[in-house]
Amino acid sequence: MFFFRKPKGWDDLPEAAQAWAKHLNKENISTHLKTCVESNHDKCIRFLIENGHRYGLTADDVKTALLTAVRRNSIASLKAILDTGNKENYLDRNEGYSTSWRAKESLLLDALETAAEAKAEDAWDALVAWNFGLNTAHRLRLRDNQIVRIAVKQKFGAALGEMLDETNANAPALFADALSIASDTSAEHVKFVLQFFEPSPETHKTLNQALARAAAEGSKERVNLLLAKGANIDHGNGETLWLAVHNNRFEMIDHLLSRGADLAAYGDALLMKLREKNPQSPVMDYLDRIHQKALAQKEKRRLEQERFSLAGPETLAETLPLPSGGTLTLLFNFATRQQIIVVQENPAAKQKASFQVINFADIENHEAVERAAKKLIELGGDAKAVENAKLKKNIFPRNGNP
Repeated sequence: MFFFRKPKGWDDLPEAAQAWAKHLNKENISTHLKTCVESNHDKCIRFLIENGHRYGLTADDVKTALLTAVRRNSIASLKAILDTGNKENYLDRNEGYSTSWRAKESLLLDALETAAEAKAEDAWDALVAWNFGLNTAHRLRLRDNQIVRIAVKQKFGAALGEMLDETNANAPALFADALSIASDTSAEHVKFVLQFFEPSPETHKTLNQALARAAAEGSKERVNLLLAKGANIDHGNGETLWLAVHNNRFEMIDHLLSRGADLAAYGDALLMKLREKNPQSPVMDYLDRIHQKALAQKEKRRLEQERFSLAGPETLAETLPLPSGGTLTLLFNFATRQQIIVVQENPAAKQKASFQVINFADIENHEAVERAAKKLIELGGDAKAVENAKLKKNIFPRNGNP
C-alpha cells in the first residue's frame, strides 16, 4: 500500500511490523490487533488504534483487545490501549470509536470484572489508575457500589483488601457495602468479606445489621459466621431475635437461643411488639412458652450462682437451704485439703452454728470434691492450689475408697 504521508507512529514500528502494516485492510486489522496484544507489542497496538479509522477498526475490536490484555495481565498492551483511547484529538470523532468506547462506563466495568475473575492484580491497578485519571463525567468513584460488587462477586481479595485498607477514611462505609453485597450472594462470599473486618464502632454496627438480616432470612451459616466475628446477638434490645420472630423463623429462633440470645431480658418487649403488629402470628404461643422457659432458666442460674462463692482464693463455699429455714454450708479448702461442714439452724435467732471437719481423703463421695475443684477454678479461685492438692497422695479419694 502506498502512503501519501506516513501514518502516525510509523517510525516507531519495527521493520517486521512495517511489512505487514503496508497491507492493512478492513479484513485483517482486528486480527493484527489481537496478535499484537497477545505478543505484548505496545508500539504496534498504538499504531493500529491511532490509524484504525482508516480501516474500519470498531469499538468492539478495541474492547476485545482490551479484555484480552486484561485477562493476560499484559500491562504494556493494556496501557497502550488505555493511553491511546484516552486521547481525543487524533481522529475524527464522527468517524472514530475513541470517544464512544472510552466514555462508556460499562467498558471499564467489564474490564474490571475480567481482571477480578482472572485475579490479574496489575491489570486491576492499571484500570483503577486510568479511571481516576479520566477527566470526564464517566469516571467511577472508588466507593462506587459497582466496583465493590465486582471485587466481592469474584472474591478478589487483592482489590477488596486495598479498598478496605485501614488508612482509608471510607473503609467502614466500603465494608458495609461489601458485606451487604456478600449477603445478597452467598455465605461463602460473606466469609470472604469478613476476612477484611477491622474492629471499630462503625464496622461492629455493620456486623449487627448483617446479623439481623441473616436471622430474618433464616441463614444459620451466615449467623454463625457473623457471631464468630464479634456480632452482638442481643443488639438493639433483641433486634436479631425479633426479625426471626417477625418472619416466623422457628428454627432460627431456636438457633439464636442456642447461641446465647437473652430472651429473658427482652422477651416481654418482643411479645408486646408482636401483639401490636401481628396478634394472629403463629409464633405467638411458641414465643410465650420459650420466654417463660428462659425466665425459669435465668432464675435457676441466679440460684446456682448464689449457691457457690469463694470464701477465699483456695476455698469454695457451697450454701444450701435447710427445711427449717437454716443453711448448710460446705467449705472445700484446697490448701488444707479439708471439707468443713457448717450447719446454722436459725440464722435469724443468731444461734451458734455447728462445725464438722473432714479430710478430703475421708470423703466417700469423691465426685463432690472433683466438682468443687472445677467450680473453684470456674469462679476464679487458685487453680494451683487444686493441682497441688491432687498431687498429694490419698488427698482426692479414688473409686469411693479413701
